[in-house]
Amino acid sequence: MGVILPAYSISVDRLKSEFQTFRKSLRKEDQFYFDRLFSLASKHIQAGNAQGHYDPLELVLLSTVLELLKKVESLEGKLSADTGIDR
Repeated sequence: MGVILPAYSISVDRLKSEFQTFRKSLRKEDQFYFDRLFSLASKHIQAGNAQGHYDPLELVLLSTVLELLKKVESLEGKLSADTGIDR
């Protein structure tokens, strides 16, 4: 019989709880961004559940990078449209 892993959403919540000491030591403006990172990771719950990874931190980081890359490319597209310069 296989190993049963917790749902990705539970793992994300657990990780956020584990990093609360770190979060509390951040400046107030950085705490906002810390919370946003976990919010970005939560956008990929279905993919995280499908992966069923033993280390949910890797999935949180991958999900966050994916969302940030989408944001960067969106902003580059807007900049390119506004200036007429391809980036």
